[in-house]
Amino acid sequence: MRSAVALVAVVVVAGLVPTLAQAGYAVQPYDGSTISTTNPTFLVYIGDGETNPQVVVSTSPDHSDYGFTGSYNGSCVPTTPFGEPHKFTCQLGFWAPLAYGTYYWAYVYDTTVNRCYTFLGVQSCYPAIQSVFSGPFKFTITQGVPPTAPAAPAAPAVPAAPSMPAGSGAASSAQQIFSQDSSGMVQIFTRCAGSSWEGSGFLIGPQILVTALHVLEPQGNTGCTATVTQDSTGATARVTNWSRWYTRKQTDMRTTDFATAKLDTRLTGYYFRFATNAPARGQKVIGLGYSLGEPLSLNQGHDVLNTTQSGVPILLMTLLGAEGSSGGPILNASGYVVGLIQRGRTTSGSSYIVSLNVPVFIGGAPSTLCKGVAANSVSTVCGTA
Repeated sequence: MRSAVALVAVVVVAGLVPTLAQAGYAVQPYDGSTISTTNPTFLVYIGDGETNPQVVVSTSPDHSDYGFTGSYNGSCVPTTPFGEPHKFTCQLGFWAPLAYGTYYWAYVYDTTVNRCYTFLGVQSCYPAIQSVFSGPFKFTITQGVPPTAPAAPAAPAVPAAPSMPAGSGAASSAQQIFSQDSSGMVQIFTRCAGSSWEGSGFLIGPQILVTALHVLEPQGNTGCTATVTQDSTGATARVTNWSRWYTRKQTDMRTTDFATAKLDTRLTGYYFRFATNAPARGQKVIGLGYSLGEPLSLNQGHDVLNTTQSGVPILLMTLLGAEGSSGGPILNASGYVVGLIQRGRTTSGSSYIVSLNVPVFIGGAPSTLCKGVAANSVSTVCGTA
């Protein structure tokens, strides 16, 4: 299925992806995530009736209902409101900074349950306090790619193509992908009518990026301005205009939720490439983004469903997303883009990301996107980067 190019707009704004959470559940950092901050922010959903909430951290996953039984590397009480009902955050404070390495964290709380017993054929019940351990969730702190000075805007040099040739199918570790791709990630900052938002995007050329349309037009608002900050280098640029895309007709533009945008300044770094085939059910996927405004992080999951919604090709994946990660790329095991972090869904206690199925959307041909703001620009979709 080949998509049609939408209208080119000249308005800019960044947006947010809805946060996913489950009652009485540890939310973020995600299980299996890789982060670069040594003082991470922990996000939990505190359900009704839960008392004594606490985040605990260890280098060992061994635990009981009351907490970790191995090493103890810190704790905090989630009391900072996140801005959504029941959601709170905390940081380790005294225990930070953590050393580089692998950790496990959990949300521990008490809840009241009914305990019953039978004596002489008569059942009696009484309220009792029960401890609940939600976890453990693994995360790794790495030093990441050392910052380098941004290249001069006029520099004509274009980075070499990725070390993984297109279509090679050669799998890379998540850490290799994180290290290689980080300079192609940008954090988007938007101001609109006195309000501010943060989102994620990724470069496909020196002056072309891709993100979710709702990152550029939150709630349909078009009267905003946006800037981006490149990961690793700290270089900044301003979004000047963008192309909205749709699948069959303009009325499905919001469901497609895909935009290519142009920058006023060249950013030299890694330029992402799109996969030509959709992931098969069960295949590994990797999400990158700036969750909760924190440094770039990675989380891993699997594709569970390839379907359509109102004619728009959709992927359903076992990934988590939090505010600020919207618009970040979803990659296959070889590092090619198969989707974007767009919308969250919770079904039967499990959390998913709903994404545009990009390989199907572009008909297996990345050059489909060499239109609108990307036309006549250096980019991977135009075969010039």
